[in-house]
Amino acid sequence: MLTLFSAIAHGARLGSVRATESHGLNRARNASMIWGVKFLAFLAVFVGPCLAQPTNNIVIQGNCRISFTFTSAGTLALPDNTGPACTYWTINYASSGFTGLTLSVQEAPDTGNTPGTYIDWPGIVVSGSQPNTAITQASTVLSGYYRYLRISLSGLSGSGVITGTMMGRPVLP
Repeated sequence: MLTLFSAIAHGARLGSVRATESHGLNRARNASMIWGVKFLAFLAVFVGPCLAQPTNNIVIQGNCRISFTFTSAGTLALPDNTGPACTYWTINYASSGFTGLTLSVQEAPDTGNTPGTYIDWPGIVVSGSQPNTAITQASTVLSGYYRYLRISLSGLSGSGVITGTMMGRPVLP
C-alpha cells in the first residue's frame, strides 16, 4: 500500500492533479536551487580571488616562475635562487593608469645566507631595457646567476596597476 508521500515521490496520480503538479513544481524549484548553489560556488572559487587581490603581491608558480601585481611603489623579493639556480630570466609586464614608472630587477650579494644591499641588475641585458620605463607594457630578457633577486617599482606618476610575470630558466631555451 502506497502512502500519499511515496505516491507523490513516484509521480503517481491519486485523483488529484494538484499533488503531481506540486511535485513537479518542487522538482523544478530544487533543480533551480541546485544550479543557483553551483553558480555561487563557481563565483566564490573563480571570481572571488580576482576581486580580493592585495595591493602588491607575488605568487610563486614552480621553481622560477613568479607572477606579481603592483598598485603602488615598492619591492617584491623573490625566493632564494639556490634550488632551481635559474640564470636566464624574462620579465613581462602590462601597466594601466600610470603616467610614469620605473620597474627594475635587482640583485643582492650573499652576505652569510642573507641578502646584502640590492642594486639594479648587473648581469647581461639580452633584449629590452633594464630598468623598464614603458607605461603600457614591456618585456626584457636577462642573463646571469644571482642568489637574491627582487622586483622594484619606483618613480610612479598617477595611479594604476601593473601585472606581470618573471620566468627563469637554468639554461637558455
